[in-house]
Amino acid sequence: MNIKRLKEEIQISLLRSLRHERGFSQRKLAAMARISRGRLHRLEAGRFETATYDELLRIAEALEMNVEELFRAPGSCDVPFNGVARDLLHYAGKQGTFRIVSLITPRPELFVGKLILNACQDLSSSELPAARTFFLQALMGNVHIRVDGKQIPIPEGDHFTFSGTAPFMIQNPTIREHVSLLITSPALNF
Repeated sequence: MNIKRLKEEIQISLLRSLRHERGFSQRKLAAMARISRGRLHRLEAGRFETATYDELLRIAEALEMNVEELFRAPGSCDVPFNGVARDLLHYAGKQGTFRIVSLITPRPELFVGKLILNACQDLSSSELPAARTFFLQALMGNVHIRVDGKQIPIPEGDHFTFSGTAPFMIQNPTIREHVSLLITSPALNF
C-alpha cells in the first residue's frame, strides 16, 4: 500500500474545518492528539510526507470521529442507505452477507470505504474485485482473516494489511454486525 498517496487523499481544508467546527485551537487539538502544534500545522498545510497512521488515528479520535471520515471528499454526494446518509458507492453482496460503502470520490489507484459484514458471515476473495493490497481496520467488533491457510484474529481497533493476490476469507465470528475501514490499492472496480 502506498501510504504517502493515502495520506495525500486527506483533504487539507477538511482537517482545518473539522477543527474549527469543534471550536478547537491548533494547540488544543494537538494536545488532545498527543502531537506538537507545529506538527498539526504542517498536516493542515498538506505536509504528510512523514505522517504516521497512528498520528492520523489520534487526530480522528480527538475530533470524535473515525479515521476514514478524514478522507471524505468535500462536496461528495450523500445518498440515503438504510436510513443513514452515506457517500458515493454502495455495493451489496449477492447473498446479502456484506455491504461496502465508499467514503471518497472513486479513483483508479485507491479505494477507501467501510466494509459491513453481517453477523456470523464470511466474505471470500472471490466475491470482491481484485486488488493488490488490502488494509482492514476493525472499527466495530472483532474479525478474522484467513490468508495463506493462516487465521489471523483482528480485535476491534487493530488493523491488518495483506496481499489481495492470494485467496483470502474475512470472517465475522460474532453475533452482531461488524464494521471495518477498508482501503485497497488499486481501487475495487465494481
